[in-house]
Amino acid sequence: MPNSNVSFLMTITDDGEEMETRYDTVGTFKEKDGVWYLLFDEVNDEGDVTKCRFEISREAVRVRRKGPMIINQTHELAVVTTGYIKTPFNHVDTRLMTKQLDFINDSEDVFTLLVDYDLFTGESLVGHYKLFIEILTGGKFHDTTN
Repeated sequence: MPNSNVSFLMTITDDGEEMETRYDTVGTFKEKDGVWYLLFDEVNDEGDVTKCRFEISREAVRVRRKGPMIINQTHELAVVTTGYIKTPFNHVDTRLMTKQLDFINDSEDVFTLLVDYDLFTGESLVGHYKLFIEILTGGKFHDTTN
């Protein structure tokens, strides 16, 4: 299923302050051997491109981002998992505690991924993250502002 519409929303809460990242893009969404693959490019305000890859199965979601910042994370419900964040300046090992992990086939051409997790470096909580991705293999985006 090439050329699927992807609506991305990430909310980060740190020390009571909330920051939101939202964008719409086009990507590739396909299933192979029981695993769904979502591939798309994220372009920041400076024009830097980050290649995003999500591998979605019944048990886990693996997130890989390759660009100015490299991220490798795996989410499993109620299990502490490890990953890393790599920048041009350093490499940080991370731990994730995933509280919600849902992959829903809303209709024939609409899929929704919800991931709610805490991100730690060492013993410190970096922040609470909520990821919402809507994948449309046809049609228009739903209103996610509510």
